[in-house]
Amino acid sequence: GEAVRRFLTQFPTSSLAREMETHLRAGVTLPDALVVEAMEKIMLSQQCQTRGYVLDGFPNTIEQVKLLTELSIIPVQIIELTLSNKDVHWRGTSDRHSPDKTLPLHDSAPILDVKMSSYKRHISVVRSHYETEHRNWTTLEANRSKWWLNEQCANLINRQLLTVQSYLQRRSVGDAASIYGLCVTPAECAARLGEFSHYCPVSLASRYELVDCSEESSLQFTAEYRARYYKMAGQAQLDAFLADASKFVAPTAPHPLPEHL
Repeated sequence: GEAVRRFLTQFPTSSLAREMETHLRAGVTLPDALVVEAMEKIMLSQQCQTRGYVLDGFPNTIEQVKLLTELSIIPVQIIELTLSNKDVHWRGTSDRHSPDKTLPLHDSAPILDVKMSSYKRHISVVRSHYETEHRNWTTLEANRSKWWLNEQCANLINRQLLTVQSYLQRRSVGDAASIYGLCVTPAECAARLGEFSHYCPVSLASRYELVDCSEESSLQFTAEYRARYYKMAGQAQLDAFLADASKFVAPTAPHPLPEHL
């Protein structure tokens, strides 16, 4: 809602804004495609590009996920707050009578029941998609204190920022970099595997041993080097690869991958 309002305020004469206003004046729900397109425009603003952004309560359905993915909008971290129906209604009642409430919301008890029913009907598919494709889903108990939740969320984001900074720094000087936590999809990883495919180059070079890493789907021990991905057997092998990747890949690797496996 806020992204749509901001878009209509900042780009009132755009064709997209006129199309959205047509739906709003008719009293119908905005199509997801228009909402996502407006969000994309807002995300390109200087504020979002420099300070980041938070998508609150979106996406809700797998169709919305697909629309975001088509525009290459992949949330770096998704945090799901779990709360019982009883607590949802209690908080809704408190919010309705709060003196700090600035906007009228559809938060009556029947409306909350409809929202919870829709959420439970769609969330498992959305969760499964992000857990499988990007491994960026974290679940927190919303009945904990706001200070605890704030600390948990801050820690998640700080770790993510450090991961991205380390990746960019190592890439800038030509070193190998871990891709764990960067939301790389299994399909992208498979398409960019290096000359050792899903076998560990460190195990092959150091022990002349073929270790199949195809079952390791989290990419915890996968690194990028010269625009290619290499999967390692464990943390020790990953550390060795990150220390000096050139020793384990062509043309200086002591043992190439056997032609017949």
